[in-house]
Amino acid sequence: MPQPNRFGGNQPATSSADVARDDSPELDSTREQGSGGMSTNPRKRRYISNAFTTRKRAAMACDFCRLRKTKCDNARPKCGNCRHHNATCVYTENTEASAPEDDANTNVMHRLDEIKYLLQQVQAQTTPKVHYTTAAGQFPLIDRAPSISESAPEREAPVDDSWQSGESFHAVNPYDSPYRAARCEAVVRWPIFRDWLSEKECRLESFLHEAEILFPDGVGGEQPLPANLARGDIRGPPGPVIDEDDCVPLCKRFLSHVHFRNPILEPRQLISYAKEVSQHGMGWDGRSCLVLVISAISCILLTNELPPEPDLDPSIHAPPLSSHIHADPGGVAEAFAQAAKKRLGLLGMSMIDIQCLFFMSIYEKLRIRPLQSWFCLQQACSRLKSHLMSRSGFSSSMDAEKREQHQIEQRVFWSCVRSETELLPDLCLPSSGLDAFQYPEFPSPPSATNNEHFEECSESSDSGYVPPNSQAQSWLFFLAEISLRRTINAHLRLLYGRSESYWLSHLPLLLRHHAQCEEQISLWYSHLPSKLQFSDSAPQPQSLSYYLESRFQDWREHILRPLLYCALHHSRQKNWPHQFHPVAAGEPSPSTSTVSMSMQTAVLSPTGTGNLNSNATLYPQVLHLAQMHIDLCASLIPHSFEHGRYGGVWQLCRRTFICGMALLASVISEDLQSPNDWVDLCRTAIRYLTHWGAEARSVEAMRLVLEKLFDRVLRNSQGQPSL
Repeated sequence: MPQPNRFGGNQPATSSADVARDDSPELDSTREQGSGGMSTNPRKRRYISNAFTTRKRAAMACDFCRLRKTKCDNARPKCGNCRHHNATCVYTENTEASAPEDDANTNVMHRLDEIKYLLQQVQAQTTPKVHYTTAAGQFPLIDRAPSISESAPEREAPVDDSWQSGESFHAVNPYDSPYRAARCEAVVRWPIFRDWLSEKECRLESFLHEAEILFPDGVGGEQPLPANLARGDIRGPPGPVIDEDDCVPLCKRFLSHVHFRNPILEPRQLISYAKEVSQHGMGWDGRSCLVLVISAISCILLTNELPPEPDLDPSIHAPPLSSHIHADPGGVAEAFAQAAKKRLGLLGMSMIDIQCLFFMSIYEKLRIRPLQSWFCLQQACSRLKSHLMSRSGFSSSMDAEKREQHQIEQRVFWSCVRSETELLPDLCLPSSGLDAFQYPEFPSPPSATNNEHFEECSESSDSGYVPPNSQAQSWLFFLAEISLRRTINAHLRLLYGRSESYWLSHLPLLLRHHAQCEEQISLWYSHLPSKLQFSDSAPQPQSLSYYLESRFQDWREHILRPLLYCALHHSRQKNWPHQFHPVAAGEPSPSTSTVSMSMQTAVLSPTGTGNLNSNATLYPQVLHLAQMHIDLCASLIPHSFEHGRYGGVWQLCRRTFICGMALLASVISEDLQSPNDWVDLCRTAIRYLTHWGAEARSVEAMRLVLEKLFDRVLRNSQGQPSL
């Protein structure tokens, strides 16, 4: 019952819980004393501890219930009263009551950030990195190149290999790679074109991935399939019909025209698979899929018939084909390819299955669909890695059949590595890591015994369309292509691993690297077999020597392009003199020996950047080498049409685009001499891109950019205002 207090009011009875709280150790040990020395009422003592003052606040009603003074059930997101009256339910949060909880959450988040930072540090210290080892003094940009500490206006490309296959806890720019400055899109971003192209074009990273952003009116991406070949389309006209009887002549045509460039098949096995399809129909196994892919490649190459090699037997010709194939080779090829793609999902990890995926990537390259080619190639590389990890290894005690299968495995491995290294710099996609796989067995040319074996096989009808005397030449070309492609990519990583600002600040190193590359090119050529060497006179188009010469020209263009950049943008470098004049057409240019002597006498600082006097001495040589790049581009453009349709058409389109941009840069620049026929050369490059742009929209995007720049430069050179 309530008890009266001395002020006349009622005081509630003291409960046992209250007494227990009074005796709590949280109270002070002493009581406050009154004026007369008597203790005050212990019930009036306030608790000063946070544990007692903080209490959970009752749930607060919503604004609508508080306004109407009705009980709120605190349902979220809408209470019952608001739902009944169809009113907006708003809760006014009490920030003061939630402050301690917010502080606790903040502390937890700080601790999580610390843990995340520690994990990243551990990951950075424990993640192994692959380093490309080189001999001392072989590559000056590795031996003497310092770390870039100065700020540069352009982004630096990463040199580590985490871009390719390493895992990372943080997001990275997908376009950053050691090959970023080597792509044709990097030329569009050069400062010399900044006043001639739009801002959107100057920030371009990939024609393949960003063409739709540049040209949203339908230009971009890859061409879709024809309507009559699309899945589930029964309204369009019927497409070409596949005839199984065409598989045998198509496979024989492949062996006589294509196989000698990439000898990773056994001719007898391929013809036996084709005969099996012709007699029993198409199955759903890897053999039928391989025959379909090879037939598709043979059909698509009918658009430009390849001349036979001059050293091959002229009496050997491919068998005649049906009239409907000659009437529509592209449509028949796509029909064979679509039938093969239906079987790709059923493939496993055998060598035949991997060959199917590899040749499907070859077909997609012939159709100028680089992304689709890359997807098939990645599937082939991944399955090949799994196949290699599952096998027991090569043994000298293998029988003849297993030894033959192991040789095929070697050819497939190095063909996949070569194809991947060829596409990798331009696709902005990570590598499969197959080139870093521990596989030391390099494919060897056929021995004398193998040549006798090939001659015996060529007498049979199964492989009668494989010229026996082409085996050695084919293998030599195969080995030269593999080694040359890997060497070029190694130089690309070395030379283009830094941004363009690094070139401007390390001019002596660029000149030394160019001189050593020229020596290596000469050494390479001297070691080529006589049947593969090319002289000053142009080799026969589409021959093995012709394609090797094209590779060497690519190499030269890559090592000269940084020097062209330095010659075009020297005025942006503070330490470079501006009083140099361009080398006229009839004016004698410095010789190669003068270039080497200047590089030997150049004084290099410990950082390898050189001083003012060395740059002033070397800059005329830079102009000379940049003029060599312009002359090289002028000679490469007319030869583009000689290649016809082959697996490197997309790369050739990109090279033609670079050559056209280089010619226009020489016209814009005041320090370089443009060719007299630069207008005709640029129009030839535009016409070549227009030809293949009908099949690849990324090539059409290149054509639009080059044509737009050409029109503006041409009107400016004629004194007309640019549009």
